[in-house]
Amino acid sequence: SSMRNMKYMMHSLSELVNLNMSNCNLLDEFLEAVRLRPRFLSGGLNAVHGLKNVCIANNEGITDTGMMALLKAPASDSLEKLDISGCIKVTDMALMTAVRSKAKFVNLKYLNISRLNITSLGIQQVAAVCLNLEVFIAQETLINDPALTYIGNNLRKIRVFDIALSTLVTDDGMCALLDYDPFTIEEELEHKKRLMDLNGK
Repeated sequence: SSMRNMKYMMHSLSELVNLNMSNCNLLDEFLEAVRLRPRFLSGGLNAVHGLKNVCIANNEGITDTGMMALLKAPASDSLEKLDISGCIKVTDMALMTAVRSKAKFVNLKYLNISRLNITSLGIQQVAAVCLNLEVFIAQETLINDPALTYIGNNLRKIRVFDIALSTLVTDDGMCALLDYDPFTIEEELEHKKRLMDLNGK
């Protein structure tokens, strides 16, 4: 895909809501074209027809600069699904700088940040802002126990949570995510067993 084609698409397709450009060797300048998408007339008023579903997975040329341009773009105000997995040059900086407004990301329900150079700082920022996430995929990231605690406390609508091959997670983190004390659970089970034994007698 050429930069000229990207600009033409952003300026011409006023109703565009789904954008899949995975594995396209995109560079930061391509996402800058999204940020510069014009405001189209709607009912006589200037309005941005926002993108709802964006997949730019496995574009290794994208850096924090391009990702911030995408996330800050008015065209991203309506995002419901975002897949940026495999954009290996993207770091915490992009998320901590651009993912700051709960109102902007209120519609975001699906996020895939697998195989990004993301630590607990960036993941905690996501958990603090994207409160309506239902699917959160973070395979092969540097997610750790404190980040799981943050997710457990904030992302209460999660239906799918995938952190496969993220090796910094321990049992303590999973307990925090699920908001339970394993020792308390064991005590409750032992108590129920004793009651069953008594009833059996």
